[in-house]
Amino acid sequence: LSAKICRMSLLSGQSPLSFLLVPFFIFNLSQCQSADPAQGQSVGSLVQTVSDLEDEFGKGVKDRARFEEAFAVRSVDVIKQKAKLFADHYPSSNERRIDLFRSHVERIGGAYVGVGTDQNFTFIAWARSPVAYLMDFDSVIVYVNRLHFLFLKESPDYAAFKKMWDRESRKETAELIRQRLGNAPDYAKYVEAYDVALRGYSGVPDRLKELEWMSSHFGFRSFHNDDGDYQYIRQMAVDGRIQAVLGDMNGETTFREISASAKRLNVPIRLVYLSNAEEYFRYPQPFRVTIQELFTDEKGMIIRTVTAGAKEFGYPEGEKFVETHPFHYNLQNIKKMAVWMKDAPHPLWVYDMLKKRTDVQKGFSVLHQDPYE
Repeated sequence: LSAKICRMSLLSGQSPLSFLLVPFFIFNLSQCQSADPAQGQSVGSLVQTVSDLEDEFGKGVKDRARFEEAFAVRSVDVIKQKAKLFADHYPSSNERRIDLFRSHVERIGGAYVGVGTDQNFTFIAWARSPVAYLMDFDSVIVYVNRLHFLFLKESPDYAAFKKMWDRESRKETAELIRQRLGNAPDYAKYVEAYDVALRGYSGVPDRLKELEWMSSHFGFRSFHNDDGDYQYIRQMAVDGRIQAVLGDMNGETTFREISASAKRLNVPIRLVYLSNAEEYFRYPQPFRVTIQELFTDEKGMIIRTVTAGAKEFGYPEGEKFVETHPFHYNLQNIKKMAVWMKDAPHPLWVYDMLKKRTDVQKGFSVLHQDPYE
């Protein structure tokens, strides 16, 4: 009974005591911290932090061959047709209020999976994820992320990293890319990604400036103004604990291979950042199966944004496209998401699911309920 109470409380976010209807029932609340449903293991046996990872593979991941064998994503989806979005490529985020997630994900540990680019670094550093997988169906974005990793390794501090993305440093940065990657068989992909990342008014340099705007208006702290966060993600790049791979979240290969990699490392996936990708599909069966079988535990959470219904659900101050596409920000326990994926009828749209959200503050909510509640 106590194990069931722990499970119910962790999934719902409520205190275990709220389930105790028998006044003389006595049970140790520490059981809620030790019980772990992932593969029947105890929480203590899971790799949740960098220290845990280094206990297994050595400081700085010295047992490189064994780590790389476990960490590798061994096969990826073949992208036959890219989804039709408003722009051809999204080399940077336009979500301005990701600060709303911080208190909910800080130091949660575990593995991280995310789409997109720079916003992932913020979440990874906050969570102190020991390993991270960045997945995108756009190969250009995969290579933008790989350029981020290169620049992180080359830059001892954020100022140096930012300078590498400065348009005024284009000649010097392009030469660095040539020196480091000129002999790589996919060198042309890096050149293309660098060009895309500097285009227009929504490139990487523009986003890095916008991070400062977010800080001045909403107290946003991340890798751009917190050296601890910057050094954390830089060390991940140096250690090779973060990778960018091609993948379709509705496919049957990449996302599942990521889960298999996390399982080999014994690192439960604690954060899955989907941005607003769910607006573009209706949860086909491959995605449902992936979520149900994901190597995670009770702490795992989905981080999402939505523009569909945002004006109805509410959006926070400071959104970039207030008139047309403001974002609503939402969190959901992965185990709860798995119930939706198992039992909710086809087709299902994220807009309909979020009708059961619990609002935390303007523009930010948590989805505690499953389809039966």
